[in-house]
Amino acid sequence: MHATEYRPVPRNLDRPVVRLPSGHQAVVRRASPQDCLLAPAFLSSLSARTQRRRFHGRLPALGPASLAVPSNGRLQAMVATVHDGACEVLVGDARFVVEGDGRDAEFAIVVTDALRRQGLGRALMLALAQAAFDAGVRWLRGEVHDDNPAMLTLMLSLGFSPTRRDEEAGIVVFEQRLSGRWFATEAFASA
Repeated sequence: MHATEYRPVPRNLDRPVVRLPSGHQAVVRRASPQDCLLAPAFLSSLSARTQRRRFHGRLPALGPASLAVPSNGRLQAMVATVHDGACEVLVGDARFVVEGDGRDAEFAIVVTDALRRQGLGRALMLALAQAAFDAGVRWLRGEVHDDNPAMLTLMLSLGFSPTRRDEEAGIVVFEQRLSGRWFATEAFASA
């Protein structure tokens, strides 16, 4: 297990800094329209295996709109970035789409291969769960490939329950009922 250090920041900034074992400092924040400009480099940095796991074989065109956040309020996204010199680099993306009456949402998450298994996925999921809860979502659900042990472990460690398995597709569906202040209680517990 890697020791990831979470640094508390004032709640109104909503931009926690995550110090990774690799030495990188990642900022987890809400996605903005300008992040579309970082999307092509981010998506092209993902290995074929990671692309398959995230997009289930339906990799989007690697254009600026690939990770766009529509303004209709039914989709929200969190991103993780690091600085490489003067440039901001996108290294993680987590998002949810609200379904039905607004109390359920489906999530998706991806972290660049170079920074996997360092706590960045956990920080993104905690931030995403908090954003979903704040938006009125009470059930968060996502599909995980059964050949992704890191993600399976993350889901279980965050209290998500496996509710369905599609053996043929190699997919496990995880769900979690959201309540309380996820980000404040979980992400900064080790600070």
